[in-house]
Amino acid sequence: MEVLENPKSELDLDMLLQEVNASPFIGQLTMKELDQFIADRMIRFFYNADKLVGFGAWEEIDSAWCEIGPFYNMQAYRGNGLGTQIVQLLVTLNTGKKMYAVTKNPIVSKLMLKFGFHKVGVLGLPWPIYRHLLAKVSVSRLLNLARKISSDPVSHYLKT
Repeated sequence: MEVLENPKSELDLDMLLQEVNASPFIGQLTMKELDQFIADRMIRFFYNADKLVGFGAWEEIDSAWCEIGPFYNMQAYRGNGLGTQIVQLLVTLNTGKKMYAVTKNPIVSKLMLKFGFHKVGVLGLPWPIYRHLLAKVSVSRLLNLARKISSDPVSHYLKT
């Protein structure tokens, strides 16, 4: 498995956005956000030979906190431990920080627990996390989330 800070091609990014935005578990990911992750060097692309198979990104919330995610492994490569590799790398790259993650995906929930995160209710989130989440609210994001409404509960995880 090859892990890179930059994608091998623009076509990889287009394919990635198409599959990620069709997922019921990721609210929205835009080219602008991908470009920002790349510019900030806060994303890693996972390749099997020359085939993009997944990615993992993170955001700095403040000097103490970061958000792990979004991360994703392509549907054709699930069930082989790639999700575990992605989360392991994100946790390792952010050692020394307090970490936050949010998901509706039950498999990701299990991964968070495996890597020492603990589940908290939305009322148990620290103020920097609330501030971070509020800053991400936009009309386009709300409309996209409404389109993906499901009965899957949203779970919040902290690693302190």
